Amino acid sequence: MNNSVDIENLFKQLAFDARNLIKKHNKYKTLDKGTNDIVTSLDLLIEKHCIKEIKKKFPNASIISEEFNTNTTPQNCTFYIDPIDGTKNFACGLMLYGFQITYTENNETLASVVDIPELNLMVSSTNNNGTFVNNVKTKIKTKKDIPHSVWVVEGNYNKWKIANLLSTKVLAVRSIGCSSVPLALMASNKLDGVIFYRQMKSWDLLPGLHICKNAGICYEVNNEFCIFAKNKELLNFALKEITEYKKIKNKILI
Repeated sequence: MNNSVDIENLFKQLAFDARNLIKKHNKYKTLDKGTNDIVTSLDLLIEKHCIKEIKKKFPNASIISEEFNTNTTPQNCTFYIDPIDGTKNFACGLMLYGFQITYTENNETLASVVDIPELNLMVSSTNNNGTFVNNVKTKIKTKKDIPHSVWVVEGNYNKWKIANLLSTKVLAVRSIGCSSVPLALMASNKLDGVIFYRQMKSWDLLPGLHICKNAGICYEVNNEFCIFAKNKELLNFALKEITEYKKIKNKILI
């Protein structure tokens, strides 16, 4: 087994490297990437840098990443890289984007870092050591009721319908446009719940899932949706609202 603390430190360095590359290359290209999607030259540059540095220390490890290694099969030791999560936000000049990376052995996640450069927010985690926000161990404040809770809802176009259902029962509902930012904010006690109503890619989900799980956040993950909540009451509330949405959706289809 590799030392997860050493890997976490490598991830932190790669996150700082990504910040520096973004500052250094303020002129970058934006390219079309399929339908309604884009990629920037900085996505590619950061990912190449991370792959190079990981291969120096772990030449035999498998790497799955958003731009160059999307179809790689996970092995016993696997790294997952998302160089710029929220590329559309980044390309538009919005601050809500992040860098995320994680490491697994035999399908168990051992170390992760989620970094939000513009917010100066780095969240890191290793198994059996908890989750740290800017190197300070986080403690989730679980006492929050439904009417005063703040949620983020992400996903495909159906997210707006689910957000609408929630909005009449909670304090506020927002949509950010990526996975790294809301889950980093969850681990930092800035949000009470996050819903992703879509199937997520491994590099989108695994880092945030790991930091939230090790912080003690409740969650429910399947192929259709992912829910993160500060306590069981909020989690069950979100599950109920999704069930109600499905009933409404099925009635419309009939």
